[in-house]
Amino acid sequence: MTERGPASNREFKREKVRVGGLCHTLGTDRFPLILIVEITLSFMNECIKGKMTICQQGFWTLPEAIDFGGFSDRIRQKEECQLSWLIGEQGHMMQDRQGVDAAMETDVTDAAQERRTQQQRREETRRKLIAAAIDLILEDGCANLTTARVAKEAGLTRGAIQYHFSSPKDLLREVVVTVVKQINALVDRADLAGLEKSERLDQLIDHYWEGYRSGNYIVFLEITIQGRRDADLKLAIKEAIDILEQERDEQWLGLFLDYPQPKAEKLNWRSTLLVLLRGLAVKQMFADPAEDMQAYYLRSKDLYKRYIEGGPPPL
Repeated sequence: MTERGPASNREFKREKVRVGGLCHTLGTDRFPLILIVEITLSFMNECIKGKMTICQQGFWTLPEAIDFGGFSDRIRQKEECQLSWLIGEQGHMMQDRQGVDAAMETDVTDAAQERRTQQQRREETRRKLIAAAIDLILEDGCANLTTARVAKEAGLTRGAIQYHFSSPKDLLREVVVTVVKQINALVDRADLAGLEKSERLDQLIDHYWEGYRSGNYIVFLEITIQGRRDADLKLAIKEAIDILEQERDEQWLGLFLDYPQPKAEKLNWRSTLLVLLRGLAVKQMFADPAEDMQAYYLRSKDLYKRYIEGGPPPL
């Protein structure tokens, strides 16, 4: 048998060689099938102790003394790398550099797309679970909510809930974050900054009311009532709301930059509006069908606008 160099096939067992971000695991019988691209000369010298060199043309020269387990007979194109190699009579090994670059670029692109696809699937699963929880709370209340019902409503397994949420309380916390964002969705989407003061204030109040008169506020109340009896859930809800309220305060102040009042007074305006609208939302839940909630709202809105213009508080 031809004597092999110090870096025999056995020495490549479980070695990992990175090729442009791709990692191939080399085994004793697989090494001839996996061709290592652009390994530095110093690494090659370390591997085979000087028995492989690079000639001036840039090809790797393999002296005939090195066997590598029938190397020249067993090399073939490897599909996942799309490498094209030629073994000449002189023992020269050529790589189709252009093909290698294209294969590597394609592989990296495919990997990035796969990561995006997986992330999109995770986000979609998470959205389904939160939406299912919101629908069930709106239908039957928070006290009757179970992870099994949420999974069934979402068309998923209970394992999906355990994967995306550390506990049922974590799911409820995310439901609170979602419904609070949805309550304020119209304000977020509206382009109010360029409007005249009176029209801006008028639309701002309307957008807030649309959020509070929706089912999202009922879900919010259900969870907060449940949190009243659960200290951990109460804390989680409070932390989530505090973060969201800081964002809303900044948004609110940005809409009143052309008002001369100090920031503290402007923020007090917002607190007053929310108290007013929350009260109206609760009244709407228990209102008789004959009651005209729109009339209640319009009167409250008029009182609030007078308050902003210097009149007495509406409460």
